[in-house]
Amino acid sequence: YESWGIVAIEAMGAGLPVVAYNLPIFAQTYGQALVQAPLGEIAKFAQICLKLLEDKKFYEMIKARSRKISQQFSWDKVAGDNFKSFIS
Repeated sequence: YESWGIVAIEAMGAGLPVVAYNLPIFAQTYGQALVQAPLGEIAKFAQICLKLLEDKKFYEMIKARSRKISQQFSWDKVAGDNFKSFIS
């Protein structure tokens, strides 16, 4: 169980597209930077994974989105933001 998705953001930071079930926290935090499948729909999840493997253009688009969103969650940025809110 992980409520925020640090594994997802670490993968995105490495330039890996992420496929996840459409949990509200993922849509709220990552938007379209990760590809979401309807909760519990294993066939749809697998279909998305196959599309990423077969469609280079789609893969590169998701990879670019992933990299961009992951920059908002760098250790320096997150630590700096948290420190600022702690001292104010």
